[in-house]
This record gives sequence, structure tokens and C-alpha cells, in this order.
Amino acid sequence: MTESYKIIQITRDEENSRLDRVIRKKHPYLNQAKIEKSLRSKLISVNQKKVASNYRINLGDYVQIANSLVQEEPQYSRKRISESNIKLLADNIIYRDGDLIALNKPSGLAVQGGSKIKISIDDIMPELLKNMGTWTENKPIHKLVHRLDKETSGILIIALNNYTAQELSLSFKERDISKKYLAILKGKVKTNNGQISTIIDKDNRKITEINAISDYRILSKNSQASLVEFSPITGKNHQLRLHALELGFPILGDNRYDPSFIDSNEKNLHLHAVEMKIPYQHNILKLKAELPEYFLKTLSRLKLKL
Repeated sequence: MTESYKIIQITRDEENSRLDRVIRKKHPYLNQAKIEKSLRSKLISVNQKKVASNYRINLGDYVQIANSLVQEEPQYSRKRISESNIKLLADNIIYRDGDLIALNKPSGLAVQGGSKIKISIDDIMPELLKNMGTWTENKPIHKLVHRLDKETSGILIIALNNYTAQELSLSFKERDISKKYLAILKGKVKTNNGQISTIIDKDNRKITEINAISDYRILSKNSQASLVEFSPITGKNHQLRLHALELGFPILGDNRYDPSFIDSNEKNLHLHAVEMKIPYQHNILKLKAELPEYFLKTLSRLKLKL
């Protein structure tokens, strides 16, 4: 079957931009790996020639993309979403405008689906937006621009259009967004502040350079536990949970990295994304998420002060 193509229109604002960034802006559901593969197979080309993903676009360039790629719209879940699921998200909205929603994500609720995930925020969002009157039939209008672990609570940002998704994704990638997390560690951390720099290599790619950096400071501590404020510089998977171990103590309730974890002792991970500052619409959007009730009760029980 012969492949058909469409032309990507290049605006003056996009001149001298990287080709891959222009493509992701116009078609955010195409990830970097898919773009690279499509460039190699000439499903995406410039002036009918193969180019690299970092090619700088000129205003007169003739950019082609296969229609088979353009039609790869994400398919949303057909799971039955209960009213309680929708209410859970609605009650945890901490900021909303026409371009994004910020949630105070509850611990235990996954951001995206998976083989062992019954329901996720990604599943619930279309119904939530439909209830709000911002849903257009058959048109995806929510975009996840970052992630939180299922067990982690706190600020989660969701874009409501392609342009905002592209801008926020770029801000996360270029580390223009500042984040603060609160965590309760099991034990007394000796040093009151500092920076943790490690290698996190979950894919066994034999990385040799430091790629995970977090600043931290101790807000309160005693012989039992420490309340720590983490400011991650990078955003590797499970970074703060692993950096807590670098300080010598796991996060309370961490059933993955705490070797002494017992299910009956503590069912909630005490890691909360509490603050975020985002470059947004020529200003800085400041978000804050209140601590969950279980987190506050643990602070009181352990006599730790904010």
C-alpha cells in the first residue's frame, strides 16, 4: 500500500527551531523514539530528504509527515468511571483555567494505567472534563506533562490543549520548574542540609555520569524520624525515594525500598509534592498542595514540626 503524506506548515516563529520540537508541538502524542524511527524510514522528511531530529527548520522548508503517523491519536480508556472517582478528582483540584488543571493527587491513585492498575487519573479525566463542560466529543483535550508515583501524593499538572502541553513539557525538560516535596524518613538524619548526586540507571544502560540531583534540608527531627524538604533538580524515576536511602533512611511507608517494611505498619508512602513554581503565560504560577490527613497525623504522632 502506498503511503500518503501531509505537509507540516512552518510559521515564522518556528524558523530555526529543531525539527523534533516542531513535530512534537503539532503532534504531541508522537514521542521522541517514534519521531527518530520515522525520520530514519523517511516517514518524516524535509525537502524529500532524510534529516536528523536536531535539524534546524528554515521558513521555506518542505516538511512531510506520513498520514499514518498523524492519525495515531491516543485512544482513551473505555473503563466504567464511577461518580466517586470523578468526585475524588473534582474535590482535589487546586487550580484550574482554560489551559491547565492542577490536582492534589491522593496517594494510592495511579497517574496512568498499566497491567495491574484498575483505574487511573488518565481514565477519569475525560469524564471529569465532560462534567465541567470542557469536553469535545472524540477529541482528546487532556495531556499528562509529568508523572508522580502511584504512592506519592501532591501536585500533578495536566494540560488541556496541545500548545500548553508542549510548553509545560519543555519547561520540565529544561528544568525551569521548581518543585518541593516533604518526606518523613525513618530515623535521624545527621546532616541538616546538602545536595545528593547519584547515578540512577533503572534500564541497565551502563550510565557513568551523575544524572540524579536533589537538594534537601531537615525541617524537624528526633531519634525516631526526620521531616525532610526535598528540592529535586532532575526528575528520575523514584529519585527521591532512592535519595532518601542515600541519606541513610527510607521514606516511611516505602514498600519498595524499605527492607524492614511490614504491610500492617504503614500503608501510605509519606512523600508529598507540596509546592511548585511554573513559568506560565508570561508569569510564575505558584501552586501549593495541602498535606494529606494521614501525613499530618504521623507528624503529630512522631512529634515532628513543620
